[in-house]
Amino acid sequence: MQSRRISRTPRDETLTSTSRRTPRVTTAWLQRSDLVSRTAPTSDVPAHVASGPFIVDGHTIPQGTLVGIITYAIHRNSAYFPEPFKFQPERWLPKDDERGSGEFTDAQRKLMHDAFNPFSTGTRGCAGKHLAYAEIGIVQAKLLWYFDFIQVKGRLDIQEFEFQTRDQLIASH
Repeated sequence: MQSRRISRTPRDETLTSTSRRTPRVTTAWLQRSDLVSRTAPTSDVPAHVASGPFIVDGHTIPQGTLVGIITYAIHRNSAYFPEPFKFQPERWLPKDDERGSGEFTDAQRKLMHDAFNPFSTGTRGCAGKHLAYAEIGIVQAKLLWYFDFIQVKGRLDIQEFEFQTRDQLIASH
């Protein structure tokens, strides 16, 4: 396998965070990349206090228990994201997009979109979410603008499950 150049010389234009010409594939790549997939809870404040007993995955959660979610674990849960460790940005593209993947149903896409919450949601959601996306997009554009990327020969020595945290229930009662 020979190395090949996979970047192109850009046109002379100014890149800004408000440019609307960002390709859908680029946006999909950004959503899937670990740049926005959090590895820690978004807040040390519990998201919910159980108002009554309820069952999660066969375990009874008593009333008054503080319940929180580890976003990293959700984003790598195959119940929400088929093949969660596979880099597959087309999973975020609509079915009618020519680069979209036909292997996901509308219901699966909705489930993935609902489960994807790297900036949290609701009143505790990150106020800087749009700024973060703009900054990451500019960094990505600048990297593609200033550097030539080549495909390396052979296989990288990265294991599929190299970095993981355990999916645990941490509760206080």
